[in-house]
Amino acid sequence: MLYEKTLGTGAVNGYVYADGLLITKLSRGTVCYYHQDHHLGGTRLVTEGSQTKFSTKYQPYGTQYGTTGTDPAYKYTGKPQSPVTGLYYYGARWYDQNTGRFLTRDPNHGRLSNPQSQNLCIYVLNNPLRYTDPTGLYAMLTYPTACPAGWKDNPWLSWMCPSHSTTILGLNVDTGLKRRYWA
Repeated sequence: MLYEKTLGTGAVNGYVYADGLLITKLSRGTVCYYHQDHHLGGTRLVTEGSQTKFSTKYQPYGTQYGTTGTDPAYKYTGKPQSPVTGLYYYGARWYDQNTGRFLTRDPNHGRLSNPQSQNLCIYVLNNPLRYTDPTGLYAMLTYPTACPAGWKDNPWLSWMCPSHSTTILGLNVDTGLKRRYWA
């Protein structure tokens, strides 16, 4: 659980995560559930009880469309968005979804064997449909849990197949993802 306290107002929020995905916000006696997409972890829907508080869709680099309701702070890939600048905070760097670039250079200088990694401001090797970047430092390959035909029997591919799940409050939660870091 992550606690957040707003300076000035003193408002306290609690955020519950499961396997790196935000699932619940606790605030002043209300419980909001965050429904993430199973591919990149972006907030698609926020509900309170049976009421929809927020819904949206995302273009590949994070620009929202079809948005209804009150914007939550945590949206594209589950990262917080500044209400003042519109930038997303990835821990190590700030990201601009309008340009698809980080504002500062990556302190990791990339590899000659991977030309995309040589551009130090790009987001997820210029492939946001296949990768995420949980920290602002490394692109992370995201695999779906459903295996294509023949993968389970292939020793080179079978490691990507098992479903990734975790237990929360005695419930088995399937996140629908297998994640591997791009090295």
